[in-house]
Amino acid sequence: HMNKCKQIIDAAHAANPAAFGNVASILYITLKVRPVLLTADILANPDLLLDVPDYQLIGLRTDSDNTHVVGIKGDGIVTYPYSWCVTDAAEATGYRCQEIGPWDCYDELATPPTGQTFVQCCNDIKAETGHLMPDMHGNYLDCYNSPPPLENLEDPLDLGRVYLHIDANNRVVNPPYNG
Repeated sequence: HMNKCKQIIDAAHAANPAAFGNVASILYITLKVRPVLLTADILANPDLLLDVPDYQLIGLRTDSDNTHVVGIKGDGIVTYPYSWCVTDAAEATGYRCQEIGPWDCYDELATPPTGQTFVQCCNDIKAETGHLMPDMHGNYLDCYNSPPPLENLEDPLDLGRVYLHIDANNRVVNPPYNG
C-alpha cells in the first residue's frame, strides 16, 4: 500500500539523507497507472475498457528533446496493452477482439538512424489499424506524447522527489524511484 511504502522510504531517508539529496523531507509524486486488464477478461466483457480513462490512446515514448519516438527500451518499439474490440455482426457475441501492435517506429533510413517523429509514428499506427476503427464503443486510436521520466531541462534531477506509481486502490505497482 502507498502509505506503507512511504513509511519505508521515510525510514531510508532518515538513515541515509545523502541518498535523497540531503533534503529535510521527501516530496512524493503519485502517478496513477492504467489498470491491468487480462485479455481473457476483455474478451469476456469488452465494456471493462470503459473503466480505463483514455484506453484508446497509445503512449509514444519520445527522446529527451521530445522530437523522435524511442520506445520504452530505446529500440523504437511501441506497444498497446489492451485488446481492441470492434463490432462484428458475424460473431455470436456481436463483437470481435484482437491484439494490436507492436509497432516499430525506428527509422533505419534516417541519417543517422533514429526514431520516427511523433507525427510519423502515430500516422503509421493509425494507417495500420484504420480498418479496425472505430472500436465497439465508437472510439478511434490516437497517440499522446510520453516523454522520458529522466532528467531534462524542464524537469531537473531532484533526489528529494520520489515517484510512486499507484493503482486505483492506492497500491504501489512499480518500484518507487527518486529523481
